Amino acid sequence: MNSRRPPLLRRWWPLIALIAVGLVLVAGKLSLRSAATGEPLIPGVAGAPVLGPQPTPTWTPGPGRVGLRVRVIDTRGEPVPQAIVEVRDGFNRAVGTQETGISGEALLLVPPDRSYVVTARKPGFQQGRIEEVQAPPAPAGNQSAPSGRSPGGDGGARVNIAVTRQQAPLVEIRLAAAESAVLGSAPRLLIGHNTLRISLIDAASNLLLKHSEPLGQGRVTLIAPAKDRGRLFASWLGSTEFLVLRTADLAVERKVALEAGGVTSLAVHPKTGRVWVATAAADTSDSGVLHELDPEAEQVLRRVPVGQTVTGMRFQPDGSALYL
Repeated sequence: MNSRRPPLLRRWWPLIALIAVGLVLVAGKLSLRSAATGEPLIPGVAGAPVLGPQPTPTWTPGPGRVGLRVRVIDTRGEPVPQAIVEVRDGFNRAVGTQETGISGEALLLVPPDRSYVVTARKPGFQQGRIEEVQAPPAPAGNQSAPSGRSPGGDGGARVNIAVTRQQAPLVEIRLAAAESAVLGSAPRLLIGHNTLRISLIDAASNLLLKHSEPLGQGRVTLIAPAKDRGRLFASWLGSTEFLVLRTADLAVERKVALEAGGVTSLAVHPKTGRVWVATAAADTSDSGVLHELDPEAEQVLRRVPVGQTVTGMRFQPDGSALYL
């Protein structure tokens, strides 16, 4: 007796029909559009607008800004390019910052008819500062769009400058060269933070030069400049190693393992240049150990047990005594 299996279409037609109906319904739903805008209404479809009335950009008139021209020169009267000019109001809020160009000038836009403090900074120079700088009043009818946007809503930037560069009042700041160098060509300040990072600041101009990369996972950064000031020794509270960095760019040259308890303080001998590291004792945190290291050989020369953990080590300038 011969038996034939029914064709594939006859066997699966209910499922095929169900899929076809589903596709038709989905296509129909995706084709629904707003009668007002003609845009798709399905949320989640790329390009579909938010349901409901569309927001209309509205320009709210605000007070305009006026130009304040700042010229930065040195003691010889030569322009100082790439100086950072900052304007702050009576509440010490920064209202404008700009870098001077090749001519030593910067044009800043500030709210009119107010008194400001203008400062200029550049590494290698002492900070320049002028107080009670009066901005001119805004001309009648001068208004600008909020956030620098044009009232037409076209997205183009537009700020009404009340006066041109030639008409803006001129503020001249004279920068004197920094005094004798401490680190490099000008005084530098090294800052350790409560997270493992170091900052380099030009002390004369009060200008931040650089942050180091994160140096690890610890807290309370400990630092001690090398004798030649070209390198910097750093560690963090509780670490079992210390780092050797280049002072110029705060880049890590190498790491030195101590094989001791956690570090609590660092100091450099002003004559020999050897690094003194205070750590907690390996077996207890109630007593400490001082380690004298040769940073070139990365070798511990001697260890001195002390009765307590040590912080804030400082050498006498001639190196004859270590205070802790």
